Amino acid sequence: MTNKKKEEIKFQEIVGENIEKYRMARGMSLEELAYSSQLDDKNILKLEHGQQSPMAFTIARLAKALEIEPNALYEGTEKYIEVLPHVPNPKRRRRKKK
Repeated sequence: MTNKKKEEIKFQEIVGENIEKYRMARGMSLEELAYSSQLDDKNILKLEHGQQSPMAFTIARLAKALEIEPNALYEGTEKYIEVLPHVPNPKRRRRKKK
């Protein structure tokens, strides 16, 4: 397994732990969170166990149901997010100076 794959898995695990942490802090069951977020409880369980990577839309729904900011679910993931250098788009034309 590559380092990048390990980092992706760790990222997913941390996000999942955060989902569960905030759900438990709210005293919500998995079913209650699923109902409030309009998401499937099986998918939420996969997220909590780090078996699935959440989409932005899913994070937004979970955060709203948990009454938190979406970025709270990413707490602790900073070191697993690779910062890529800017690469110019080769198809984009540069304007000529007049």
